[in-house]
Amino acid sequence: DVSLGGARIRVVHQAADKIGVGDEAAVRFEPLSTNIPLDVLPLTVRNFVEDGNTVIIGCRFRTSTAQHYRLIADLLFANSKQWSEFQESRRINIGLVRGTIWFVKTSIYQTFRGMGYLMRRIGAAQDREAEVGRTAEKPAP
Repeated sequence: DVSLGGARIRVVHQAADKIGVGDEAAVRFEPLSTNIPLDVLPLTVRNFVEDGNTVIIGCRFRTSTAQHYRLIADLLFANSKQWSEFQESRRINIGLVRGTIWFVKTSIYQTFRGMGYLMRRIGAAQDREAEVGRTAEKPAP
């Protein structure tokens, strides 16, 4: 599980006993891109979650060179086929008629929502003007 700032790494329990929160470590992996000479990414251990016989370690990347950023990008984006398959699995074709009905309903809803915000703003402005007018009419003691 990788994000731009860190990763969650599953580790066998025996090896996890030697690692503590705040420890500096490194993860070694084989980049899918062929033009990255480095294969070690430094990180800092943030937290632990036990999961059966393993421990999931939350880590934050310690980037100090451009190569480290290239490694992170490789982890995130190198397998675009997997990402495309995920997007395709979530895609649903609802058809022309249902799509048009959904669009009209959304546009009507959002129009009235915007009008509601506008009316509240106009009402608040009128209330402020009335309040300012009342305070201006009061004579000073």
